[in-house]
Amino acid sequence: MDELWSTDYAVLHWVVERFERAGRPIQVDEVLSAFADQRVAVQQSLRRLAAHGYIEGAKTGGGLGGRAVSVLTITGVTERALRAVGAWPDNAEVLTDRLMAVLAERAATEPDSVKRSKLQAGSTPHSSGRPTVRRPTSSEAVCAALIELRSSQRR
Repeated sequence: MDELWSTDYAVLHWVVERFERAGRPIQVDEVLSAFADQRVAVQQSLRRLAAHGYIEGAKTGGGLGGRAVSVLTITGVTERALRAVGAWPDNAEVLTDRLMAVLAERAATEPDSVKRSKLQAGSTPHSSGRPTVRRPTSSEAVCAALIELRSSQRR
């Protein structure tokens, strides 16, 4: 979002949240009502967000407040918008979640208690909900999980 301003981020965050909650197109008037004290800035933000590919909308030649507006109805938000506000996981997060799932699944079916405890240690998230970054307890378990993850992606 380097090309956008702080107001743009606030507007985008509101639009993404509202769009996901409502599940329907959003009228620009709804956005302007939410930011009633900043109408002109919000209009400019919506133009920038549309121009830079963050929001999709029904284009019209109409205008608001005497200025031409390219979008009067927001019909969708893009992957770029979801990433910008943190609503779309990045590849590292997805890979980590998949790896932890494979380790947990292997731990559940491992008959050897020593191997099972190593697999469980690798699949247990930190108290923050994310795995801790540490030296793997068993390189064999991590390699096996990666191989299994890779083969499941090919299916």
